Amino acid sequence: MRLGRPLIAIAAVARNRGIGLANKLP
Repeated sequence: MRLGRPLIAIAAVARNRGIGLANKLP
C-alpha cells in the first residue's frame, strides 16, 4: 500500500539523521 513506503522512507531518513547527530556528539 502506498502509505507504507513513505513511512519507511521517512523512518530511514530519521534514522540517518539520528546517526549523524550521534556522530556530532563528543
